[in-house]
Amino acid sequence: MNIIACVKQVPDTETLIKVKPDGSGIVEDGIKWVMNPYDEFGVEEALKLKEKLGGDVTIVSVGPARAMETIRTALAMGPRRASTSTIRPSTGPMRTRRPRPWPPSSRGFPTTSSSAASGPSTAMRARSARFSPSCWGFPRSRS
Repeated sequence: MNIIACVKQVPDTETLIKVKPDGSGIVEDGIKWVMNPYDEFGVEEALKLKEKLGGDVTIVSVGPARAMETIRTALAMGPRRASTSTIRPSTGPMRTRRPRPWPPSSRGFPTTSSSAASGPSTAMRARSARFSPSCWGFPRSRS
């Protein structure tokens, strides 16, 4: 069995955390970074499973270049392999897309200009029917 354990680097619990004056994050000068304690438990459990069932444990981490310290700490616990992805510091708040409504409705689906006033086209209604709960074996509600 191949097991993947995800680890993250966090500020030490005894470190004094200061917020930047503009409120955009924390001041990272002088902070001691350690592996998340709960991730340590996860790595230990992965190693126990490896001993019990066989296989291999791989450590995965995403973060800045300093996350390599956390990878080394995790590898010292016993796993043989590790993978990391280095990211650049954020330039601002993360942007996400608005979730689409579910179940599908006329909102979120493209309509032609001729049918925009009257609602979704026949093709759009057929598409909505195809994704209705009745296609999963549930009876369609009669309203």
